[in-house]
Amino acid sequence: MIPKLMIIKEDVIMVEIKQIARKKITQLIGQHRNLLSFPRDDYWNNGFLPDCSYYSIEKRKEIIGYFGVDPENALIDYYVDRIKTVEPDVIFDEVIACMHIDTLYVESYDNPYFVMAVQKALNIQVFFTLYEGINNPRITHVMPHIDIKIATEQECALLKDFYAQQQSDLDKEFNYWYVDHWVRNKGLYIFYQNNVLCGVGELRLYPEEHATGFLGVLVDKGKRKEGIGSYILSQMRLIAREKGLLPVCAAESFHSAADKTIRRSGFTPVHRIFKMQV
Repeated sequence: MIPKLMIIKEDVIMVEIKQIARKKITQLIGQHRNLLSFPRDDYWNNGFLPDCSYYSIEKRKEIIGYFGVDPENALIDYYVDRIKTVEPDVIFDEVIACMHIDTLYVESYDNPYFVMAVQKALNIQVFFTLYEGINNPRITHVMPHIDIKIATEQECALLKDFYAQQQSDLDKEFNYWYVDHWVRNKGLYIFYQNNVLCGVGELRLYPEEHATGFLGVLVDKGKRKEGIGSYILSQMRLIAREKGLLPVCAAESFHSAADKTIRRSGFTPVHRIFKMQV
């Protein structure tokens, strides 16, 4: 049974929690996104968040906020419209208590949620690091005999095999869908070395983040540690800049090799997603 939260402040105010479909709170989600100080990581936004169970926070039948809980009962997404309540901190505490939550995932660019979470945290770990591409003329990558082209439908079969081989831990059907989707949206760039596919650069664009280019790189396993990953990512950074986009990318905190590649490619860490125990 989903609990009702009771907050007592001068008089009795009943705040209710109701499970709700994420698509029914798109306006609030957009309102929340507009308050973030940095573009929300696209894998986080399109991978982790849709897997959550979402709940509305209602006061006097009006939705004043929402939160998302992942399958492990960790709080991943949280927002309360501060114009519509003078008790956001109390509501936050009650949500954690009534939902029996002991783990939070918090984005550092979501300042209200971040501040409340830090005040309750018993333990804090970095889960993801987000990087922004910088304009630094000292960062140059010269890689001989490498050509680049935007992938077309003619290369879909080649790319599907490539992604399946390089990301064998992921579901094959997901890899196939991913290639089809981003080829169709002109987001995959093929890098050939001596006419052999050595890696793929990704430039992922979304309508809600139209000024941001989310970048990725995938290098042939047999070609890694040769500087190809840094070269591809630096080229994708330049392509994003040429298109007037803010180049950003992300890496899991335990992936030290990815961190080194990203930094060598002209990126600097600017934000993090934290895992907190409360």
